[in-house]
Amino acid sequence: MKTRADAIGPNLLPYVREQGIRNSKPPAAPPRIWLNFLATTGRRARFITAHENHGEVLAERTDDRRFFDLRPTPEFAALADRLVIEWTKDTVN
Repeated sequence: MKTRADAIGPNLLPYVREQGIRNSKPPAAPPRIWLNFLATTGRRARFITAHENHGEVLAERTDDRRFFDLRPTPEFAALADRLVIEWTKDTVN
C-alpha cells in the first residue's frame, strides 16, 4: 500500500486476507474481527475499517501463504476515519 487511496479502496481486502505462514502475525486460530488501521504520523494510525474472519480458505493455501475469507462488517463503523491510536515504541504491526 503506497497511498491512502490504495488502503481504503478495492486493494485493501486482497492485501489483508493474504498472510504469511512462517513468522505469521495472525495466530493459528485468528480472531473473528480484524481491525484495519492506516499509518498517519509518527506512531499514530487511523482506523479505516473492520472485517469479519470466516476462517482460512484452505483451497487457496500455498507453501508460504494463507488466505482468509474476510467480509466487511459494520462493527466499529461509527469509528471509521475517527479513531486514532498511538502505538508504543515496541509495536508489532
